[in-house]
Order: sequence, then C-alpha cells, then structure tokens
Amino acid sequence: MVGEDETYRDAGDCGNDNVDNLVADNIVAFGGPRDEERALRRELERLRQEHRDLDSAIDALETMSTSDKLQLQRLKKRKLILRDRIIDLEDQLNPDIIA
Repeated sequence: MVGEDETYRDAGDCGNDNVDNLVADNIVAFGGPRDEERALRRELERLRQEHRDLDSAIDALETMSTSDKLQLQRLKKRKLILRDRIIDLEDQLNPDIIA
C-alpha cells in the first residue's frame, strides 16, 4: 500500500517554482492583488487630478473680488477630504512596515 508519506514526498519533488508560478498565474487570472493594485493606482491618479482641479478653482475664486465665501469653504472642505483619501490610498499601496 502506498502511504501518505510517499504521496507528499512525490508532490514535493515537483519543485516550488512550478507551484509559485501556478499560484501567481491564478492570482492574475482571477483578479488578484495585481489587478487590485492597478485599480488603486487609477483611483489615486483620479483623486490627485480632482485635487489639482479644486486647487485651481479655489485660486480662481479667491482672486475674484465678489467670490462666494460659502462656495469657497465647500471647495476647500472637499479638497481636504480628497487629500485624506489620497493619503489613505498611498498608505495602502506603500504600507509602512516596521521590522
């Protein structure tokens, strides 16, 4: 009778490289970490662009003598919210690993 030990030994003989490649291929094929990272980077770039746009809009409103103070406050608040979200995404993409 073939024991379980022989089965495990045979499986171990195939080499870790094949197993690692198979796992990596499955992660990519099934929307794994690489797709998630790409999505986070796209979202990060979109938020950065919106942040720049808000910065320009705020500058334009501030230069106007009859600027709407309430609108200006709303834009600044939105800009701060975007900045917080940008920082959160950057932390997800580049975690602070303390060794």
